[in-house]
Amino acid sequence: MDYNTQFKKDRNNDIQFHPSDKIESEFIFLQLKAEWSFLQEKLNSAIEMLDKLPEGKIIEKAQEVGTLIFINKALQSIKKKFEAVKTWFMENKHNQPAIPKTLNLREERIQLIDEYIVNLRDKIKNDDVPINQTESVPI
Repeated sequence: MDYNTQFKKDRNNDIQFHPSDKIESEFIFLQLKAEWSFLQEKLNSAIEMLDKLPEGKIIEKAQEVGTLIFINKALQSIKKKFEAVKTWFMENKHNQPAIPKTLNLREERIQLIDEYIVNLRDKIKNDDVPINQTESVPI
């Protein structure tokens, strides 16, 4: 769903939010929250990567700085929209929707993925994974 059509700039270049109904506003609120969380994770990852790069890796450092700038711009854009949505909820005397637990389960997802990778590597090491062999079938 492209929710950008619900945002318009006013004469002062401030972003205004105009949803068609409360259900749409709740969906957009949660969508923006998920995007914010995703970009925040990417920002933290890029900062961590930049910190780990040795001084001699100038090109890689420049790429990470570019990534940081790009993510920061995206976060600024989302922040303005998110603030407009919060304002709409407040002005219309609606409670903001509760954030689903799934948006807050990042650590558990990462742990499960890591365990899956370890198990897969063990299976490959132990040759437990069947290899598809194409057998010729007589016609």
